[in-house]
Amino acid sequence: MAYIVGISGGSASGKTTLIQKLKQIFDESQLAVLSQDHYYKPLELQIRNELGEINFDEPESLDLEKFLKDLELLQAGYSLEIEEYVFNNPNKIGSTITVNPAKIILIEGIFIIGQSDIENKLDFKIFIDAEEEIKYNRRLKRDSEERGMDRAEIHYQWHSQVFPSYQKYLLPYKEKADILITNNYDFEVGLNLVIERMKKFLII
Repeated sequence: MAYIVGISGGSASGKTTLIQKLKQIFDESQLAVLSQDHYYKPLELQIRNELGEINFDEPESLDLEKFLKDLELLQAGYSLEIEEYVFNNPNKIGSTITVNPAKIILIEGIFIIGQSDIENKLDFKIFIDAEEEIKYNRRLKRDSEERGMDRAEIHYQWHSQVFPSYQKYLLPYKEKADILITNNYDFEVGLNLVIERMKKFLII
């Protein structure tokens, strides 16, 4: 049975960077990655508030039921074909991503810990975080460069949606993680602990 690792944490805390580091250490037979980013519902199915705005930092914005089913398929040894989500960036065209089963399945997203059906699947829980100002500045840079958003839009989204949702859906479950990683400047110590834990499983 595959060993399932969950990585959660605030937006721009470094989840993607951590995963990229792990993929440099473990090959595809050892590590499969399943990201919640690719499970956002189509715009026409998103819930809008009275101003017509969509909050992508609410659990309802994601098809968590499909995410769980795909995780179970991957765990059972089946490969997945997933459509890449490009965050509504008109300048990007999504591709089809193939995720093959592996000895370790790493799942990541903001709704990993605290969602009981998903959390109950986890053998090892990681929470990565950073100071709010650092995360905000990272998000500002990322969303302007990669997602074509302007500064005012990013600022509004962070303060009205991202940070309130972090306080509601992530922060209360932070202490449930098996390892907490602080990524204000680097996370080498935490990364090495995760690598050590994963290597131990592979030699069992």
